[in-house]
Amino acid sequence: MILFSALQKEAGSRPKYFFLIAAIGGVANGALLSALSAIASSGTSGPKIEIILLVFSMMVIYYFTRRYTLKTTHNMIETAINSIRKRIVYKIHYVGLYAFEGLDKSKIYNSLTHETQALSNSINMIVIAFQASIIIVICLLYIGYVSIPTLIVMLAGFLLGAHSYIQIRDKVNRLLDKTMKKNIEVFTAFRQVLDGFKELKLNARKDEAVFQEFNEVNEELKILNVTASDHFVKSQVYTQSYFYFLIGVVVFLLPYIASIDAATVKNATIATLFMIGPILIVLIAVPEISKANVAVEFLYELEKNLDEMQMEKYEEKGDAPSLETFDKIVFEDISFSYRNEKNAKGYTVGPVNMTIEKGEILFLVGGNGSGKTTLLKLLTGLYKPESGRILVDGVEIKGQSLFDYRELFSGIFDDYHLFDKLYGVEESDADEVNQLIEMMELSGKTGFQKRRFTNISLSQGQRRRLGLIVSMLEDKPVMIFDEWAQDQAPHFKQFFYQELMPELQRKGKTLIVISHDDRFFDAADRRIVMEYGKMKTVSSS
Repeated sequence: MILFSALQKEAGSRPKYFFLIAAIGGVANGALLSALSAIASSGTSGPKIEIILLVFSMMVIYYFTRRYTLKTTHNMIETAINSIRKRIVYKIHYVGLYAFEGLDKSKIYNSLTHETQALSNSINMIVIAFQASIIIVICLLYIGYVSIPTLIVMLAGFLLGAHSYIQIRDKVNRLLDKTMKKNIEVFTAFRQVLDGFKELKLNARKDEAVFQEFNEVNEELKILNVTASDHFVKSQVYTQSYFYFLIGVVVFLLPYIASIDAATVKNATIATLFMIGPILIVLIAVPEISKANVAVEFLYELEKNLDEMQMEKYEEKGDAPSLETFDKIVFEDISFSYRNEKNAKGYTVGPVNMTIEKGEILFLVGGNGSGKTTLLKLLTGLYKPESGRILVDGVEIKGQSLFDYRELFSGIFDDYHLFDKLYGVEESDADEVNQLIEMMELSGKTGFQKRRFTNISLSQGQRRRLGLIVSMLEDKPVMIFDEWAQDQAPHFKQFFYQELMPELQRKGKTLIVISHDDRFFDAADRRIVMEYGKMKTVSSS
């Protein structure tokens, strides 16, 4: 089973020692049941002192082995979950931006929450099911001791029952796989409700259609869960009924077939009844363990998909300078193409030939879809060019030096994510941050306390202003602004173009700005016009 091999691989444990202790606990539990049975049948004379001592010693052994196995299993599962989760996040960390943009985020969220929860829920079930299995084995051995024919009948009955149960379980496992995939669809549909909340409020037909789709996939998930549960119930009821049928065979038919005396039938029946509880425990545990098994397969499949993506692990160091600063960045015949599912080229940006001088203000202008944002991603090293070279002060950027090259830039892109903490610049002075917040007219909206912003639930324009504060604190040589001013009030646009940008330039910053504000184009030292992925003109202001 993949679950147990995953535990050994991820937790670095030796399952044989764990199962040995669990087996001892199971034996102690079986012996305890036998001793209690002996006490119950001791009559008026009462139990012997040896039986009483056996009961207490088995209780002590069972207590400590059960505590050890539960604690060990919990540690194994959580260690495995932690290992898998860290490795997946680590691999996502090294996925290239272009590959990352094509990831199914809902699948990742579902994998790191639902699937890991399924693993965590299997903790107790693994121990309980294993120890219950030990009791079943002990009972079968006892039945074999009192009557070989009875054992043969029981084993034959078990094999027939197990065959039917495995068929049901295989069907359930297929349902579980469908359920996990449907969970992703439900999560995706729910994200559309959250992410598109404003748009839905403005369009009743769209609102109804989106919620209808959510209800449909949610209903499909419910049907899958109900169907899977129904199969589980059928398997449990079938197995229990089948087991009682076996007891009936032992009690009523076997004495006539194999000439077994009444005492043997009684002992075999008692042992068989002892097995009912453990068998039901195993049946209850199997669904949880099956879910955990499918969850492991799902997580490993996600890992495999990540491994097949473009990973940013460059071994070649290159000859780039330290890149704490620069004088000139040169693009030589840089181009990049988007690709479809069949890896065929689609929209292409380039070839681009351009030079960026330290301390200049450069505007990128052009219509929507002209390639401005893609060019920014190439410029910052977020997209790896398919052809051409990037040179910093005459040295080509390649291999490991790409990571150093990116450190030249801080960027506020169109889909900028605002963190609530100043990661990477935690040493920032709180008074300075709050002064910047006041300058950006955000006082009363948010503040900075205990190294965190007190509120980031702001309007889009306010979030961009707070992002600008973060960018200023990061103090990188090049600052990127992807249509930063589009959500700002007129007076703040004027402040940005005519006051803030010149001040940043005086501090030695290089500013690269995507802008449609043609009345402020004179704030740029140069303008690059993009059209259909091509650099059309370069003009000086």
